[in-house]
Amino acid sequence: MWNHFEEGPFFTRSLADSGPMGRLEGSSDWRSFVLPFSNREGGAPPEKLVVNLVLTGPGVVEIGPLQLVELDPTDDLVADSGAWWNDRQAGLFGGIAGSGLGILGALIGWLGSTRRARGFALGALTAIGLLGVGSLVVGAFALESGQPYGVYYPLLLLGGLCTVLGFSLRRSTSKRYEQFEMRRMQALDV
Repeated sequence: MWNHFEEGPFFTRSLADSGPMGRLEGSSDWRSFVLPFSNREGGAPPEKLVVNLVLTGPGVVEIGPLQLVELDPTDDLVADSGAWWNDRQAGLFGGIAGSGLGILGALIGWLGSTRRARGFALGALTAIGLLGVGSLVVGAFALESGQPYGVYYPLLLLGGLCTVLGFSLRRSTSKRYEQFEMRRMQALDV
């Protein structure tokens, strides 16, 4: 879209991978699209808007009806309308989940090294492993159903890490508790 202002023309194009600013690829049903432009603070509105469509090969595209709307600066224009959450929410989720797992892992490590709360430590590691398996299943479903990268990647990453770490650390932590118990029993026998 060419935006003609008093000081000259400026353009906006839509080449995102998905969402309302997604590029046209293959066959698709009707979908919404957005061609945003930003005007300087207190600037005059554009004198003329020209919408162009470029096809790289043969095909037919129908466009309409168009609306000119003023958006809030905080609107997420690249969000996929069918996505379970946007990239910002995915980052927040990943940060909170990663921090929480790190703190829980540190607590489990400390409990294991001090021989305390065996049931809690082993139960938490089992829960982490099962959470990982569930996250892998949901992430695979998201990938299969065509969710964007910001939806399926955090689920698959969290799932993979939790599954591997939860179950492998459970085995080594359990052996550590058993070794401490054997040492305690041998000390009582002497």
